[in-house]
Amino acid sequence: MKKHLTKSDYIEMPWANGLGMTMELAIREHANPKRRKSPFIWRISIAGVTEDGAFSHFPHIERHIMLLDGNGIILDGGEDEGVHHLDQPNRVYSFPGDADIYGKLIEGPITDFNVMVDWRVAEAKVDVLEVSKLQEFELNGDVQFIHVLETSSPVHLRFDRENISLKSGESFLTQGISETVELQTEFGEFATVFIITIDLL
Repeated sequence: MKKHLTKSDYIEMPWANGLGMTMELAIREHANPKRRKSPFIWRISIAGVTEDGAFSHFPHIERHIMLLDGNGIILDGGEDEGVHHLDQPNRVYSFPGDADIYGKLIEGPITDFNVMVDWRVAEAKVDVLEVSKLQEFELNGDVQFIHVLETSSPVHLRFDRENISLKSGESFLTQGISETVELQTEFGEFATVFIITIDLL
């Protein structure tokens, strides 16, 4: 399965704790979320943080977060998780979703990118590609999600039998695909691309 996702496919919703808004890019829900005590198997989203506050709790979920825009945020996990300064763009910080995390903004609001998976049934890896010339990437996970950052130029994807052009802020979702994909920008242009690989256990 392959699916090109544009901004009109994304869903905006409030945080679980009501302190902010999230743009959900893609999700795979559990067939029986009440029995699993978790709403999803995996979820990919972009969130804006405008004030200090506690992070929402997500039991059984492993969270991977990256700074997209802004000066950053200090994530205080107390004795269990320690203190982490999320102040470098596109660097992944991972922590358990049921941890008590308090976020304190560093001089103003931020935007962050989130990948969350139910660690009982899935695991995720995030690759950050800086694309300025032809590059190849192997698609070999159960699920792979390709996202072009909002500030980037368009990216052209070449599969074995089709070509896809992704504008800034757009995404491409594949499931059950194993092949080599080529990524390329227009001549002289530059793009940052996230490739999220999710394997089901």
